Amino acid sequence: MKLTYISDIDKDMKRLDKFISSKITDLSRGQIQQLIKKGSVLLNGKAQTDCSYKLFDKDEIEISYDLKSDFPSISIEAEEIPLNIIYEDDYIIVLNKQAGITVHPAIGSYSGTLVNALMNHTNGNLADKNKADFRPGIVHRIDKETSGLLVIAKTNEALINLQKQFEHHSIHRVYTAICFGKPKEESGRIETLIGKSYKNPQKQSIIRDTGYLTQKQKVKNFKNAITNYELKALYEWGSSASNSAISVINCKLETGRTHQIRVHLTSIGMPIIGDKLYGNSEKRIKSITNLELREEMQKIERQMLHAKELGFIHPITNEKLFFTSNLPDDMQDFINFLKKM
Repeated sequence: MKLTYISDIDKDMKRLDKFISSKITDLSRGQIQQLIKKGSVLLNGKAQTDCSYKLFDKDEIEISYDLKSDFPSISIEAEEIPLNIIYEDDYIIVLNKQAGITVHPAIGSYSGTLVNALMNHTNGNLADKNKADFRPGIVHRIDKETSGLLVIAKTNEALINLQKQFEHHSIHRVYTAICFGKPKEESGRIETLIGKSYKNPQKQSIIRDTGYLTQKQKVKNFKNAITNYELKALYEWGSSASNSAISVINCKLETGRTHQIRVHLTSIGMPIIGDKLYGNSEKRIKSITNLELREEMQKIERQMLHAKELGFIHPITNEKLFFTSNLPDDMQDFINFLKKM
């Protein structure tokens, strides 16, 4: 299939991939990006492989693709893994992901994921099931050790609509975190750039002020990230030192970058308890003088982070949907212990 468009851009559609996504409804933005990167998109007669290329008015965009050859089917095994589904219809699923399960397969790890379970539950009826990146139905992700609410798309139409809601930051998302320390203010806003760390590719790093950065290559992969936080409970003991307090924090996201809450809370001196990548938990736990608390914290096996609230517009019916999820037992049990201290 070959399609040609003349750009009639507005401020939200300057990016090449966004513009094409607004015109073609049977492809997800991820699929469009794949086509751009492989040279299947011509801009004014020449291949353009930069997905973020900024269009000008009257640019001619030509895209050629074939669904069967460009996006061959991949084999994801259906597996009987329990799912905690709280809403389902013909287009979407909203579920509570337990901690410890990865959202989708990846190279070298093809089984035991949420997608394997969803393939079994839906008999393979997930959006983009022919897409070659192991993420059928996945609109957004949360970390393996994070629990809580996710929305899954069964149809491509639902997937594309929900992805656009995420791109426009209109999705309501609130997470609860149990953190070391206490915030300077009971509520606040953290706004930085977030991108992959140059020192450790497993981590994300932040840039607070880009005013001094003049080399574009240093920040081209960093994206704006905004987290609004509110203190919900504070537990203190002993002195006023930062390692003598634990806070329960609600974080409302305006953006959804990789590890956003984890890196943002760490940046204000409040790493999430159990977060081995950012929290330096073992060292902090050893410094706690309360022996009973120290022993309780050593039992924690994962980062204390839970996706508590999720709200969005139904991609087909336009109904406003809002879901809440109680804290899982491990987080609630730890809070109950703190209350008795």
